[in-house]
Amino acid sequence: MEPSETSLSPLTSLKIDGASSSSTPSYSHAEAPLQMASIRLDGKNYPPWRRAVHTYLLGRGKVRFLESAPPAAKDPTFERWEQEDAVVRSFLWSCMDSQVAANMMFLDSSREVWEYAATLYSGVDNVTRLCDLFSDWLGFQRGDMSLFEHFCSYQVLYQQLDVLMPFTVDLVVPKRR
Repeated sequence: MEPSETSLSPLTSLKIDGASSSSTPSYSHAEAPLQMASIRLDGKNYPPWRRAVHTYLLGRGKVRFLESAPPAAKDPTFERWEQEDAVVRSFLWSCMDSQVAANMMFLDSSREVWEYAATLYSGVDNVTRLCDLFSDWLGFQRGDMSLFEHFCSYQVLYQQLDVLMPFTVDLVVPKRR
């Protein structure tokens, strides 16, 4: 085996530069299609959706499109930025339910889509969402779920509450909320 090759299984191998010695096509992380089908934003699952999308785009080297302002239109890098941003924006829309995506279809950049989704669905400063989560959490029952399913569902509720209202032992912080 060459030093630049890593064995994945007895049937396939992948070179670090993205060229494969097997007959199946492979991509480097930069040229692979943007796909993530595990979580679609439906308006109620923003925290896990945000985390999944951010992590995925971080791994693809595309987070800058969510966090940074675009270059000036006269900047020589603007055209390339605009092309890549369109791919990221399309990816964001594809990770949303159709009704959610329709609300963001006419925004001009990935950053605008990202920020608008946060404004609409994050629940930050949204007392109604916080009350809904507390109500779900306090009324949470196992029912006919297995212990594992119950624990996972409970953990999701806890994580969503923790995003909106992080636990702290500092007595001053809850007073400010």
